[in-house]
Amino acid sequence: MAWRILAYHGIPADSAGAFARQLDHFLGQGWQSVGLSEGLRSAPSSRGRFLTVTFDDGQATVCEVAQRVLDDRGIKGTLYLVTDYVARGQTYRDARPDRACSWEQLRNWLEAGHEIGSHTHTHVPLLDCPHDWYAEELERSRHVVQKRLGYRPLHFAYPYGSHDRTTYARLKALGGWASAATTERGTNGPGSDPLLLRRDLMEPHWSPGHVRLRLAVGACPTLFRALRSLRLALAGYRRRLDTTVF
Repeated sequence: MAWRILAYHGIPADSAGAFARQLDHFLGQGWQSVGLSEGLRSAPSSRGRFLTVTFDDGQATVCEVAQRVLDDRGIKGTLYLVTDYVARGQTYRDARPDRACSWEQLRNWLEAGHEIGSHTHTHVPLLDCPHDWYAEELERSRHVVQKRLGYRPLHFAYPYGSHDRTTYARLKALGGWASAATTERGTNGPGSDPLLLRRDLMEPHWSPGHVRLRLAVGACPTLFRALRSLRLALAGYRRRLDTTVF
């Protein structure tokens, strides 16, 4: 059994075709698409290959572009929503903010059978949060969604994918969350902790060949961590070069 969870952000209109080809590639290879709640219920104990599509933050293009692609293929997605982005109309943490989904678009998203999860209220990095602030970020996001849409989110995604033993323990102590997603690449299977789900970060413009390579690397944790360490080291080296005066 293999259950892979894909993680996207926005899907620009000019990437809609490539995004559709990615999904068609998985479906053509025999992957069975499942919603997140369905995957938690059935995928870990079933044979076969299962695929779940998720989105972080709440960019408007998820509802305006990605939803049409998903609906055409009968794929049910999950949007991990930053509720303050919707209130302000933009994803303000970015250097170049994107438009956020509207409540009406999110209502249509739910009516089409998709799910909404929490990505906190303001996308705060939880590793630096005092306990009270941590609880407020999660519960406020849930309260806002329930008040505006009549829908209670059960799934959570750690902002920036950042988590440690403390953030994990706090989430577990709060209770009421069916799952929590990281950005650790790889496969979820029997025995996977639902509060530490693995997800593969994706870009919608990648070719199917690039997607296959990324998933293959993510399926080998040792290789993935080695490549990530090398990438971070190279990024640090470039930053030092940029600040060095010759």
